[in-house]
Amino acid sequence: MGKIVSPRFERRLYWPSIPVAFAIGIALVLAAEPFLPQLDSLPTVRRPQATTLQIPQKFEPQIPQKFEVVDGNTVEFQSTRYRLVGFNTPESGTNAQCAAERARAAKAVQRLHQLLTSGEPYLQRVPCACAPGTEGTERCNYGRLCGVLAIGGKDVGPILIAEGLAEQYICGGMRCPPRRNWCRR
Repeated sequence: MGKIVSPRFERRLYWPSIPVAFAIGIALVLAAEPFLPQLDSLPTVRRPQATTLQIPQKFEPQIPQKFEVVDGNTVEFQSTRYRLVGFNTPESGTNAQCAAERARAAKAVQRLHQLLTSGEPYLQRVPCACAPGTEGTERCNYGRLCGVLAIGGKDVGPILIAEGLAEQYICGGMRCPPRRNWCRR
């Protein structure tokens, strides 16, 4: 007849096998190390520095598409909203803190619409200053992607800034500077 092994004895055999299994796992990882990708060979994502905005030197016109102006610094292109980077415009509607801000926001929207209809638009998507994995979600720019919009080869941001309808607004890393109070002047 075969040997009868008590359940207590089986438990004693189980525990010593854990360190053995762990040691075998470590040995396999060490043996496979030369075949694993090295960290310095993996691609890295670089965000624009706070002091420099990466804007292409030459803008190529896109196939004519309909751009819709949402507000002074947001456009919709191919059913996707883009927060235009490098500048900030006054808030409109209930987000405005005073009537003067609402009026300036309306002028910024009108001017952006004029610029869009005056030449060849080009929208280039750029990285947002958001936590990794949140770009295009409500946790980053209210669900908007980020982009630079040029008309006839000129970035619209500096145009709106020069006309007093926007302020320079450059984010860096995962932070943006405080916004201007458009009601004080």
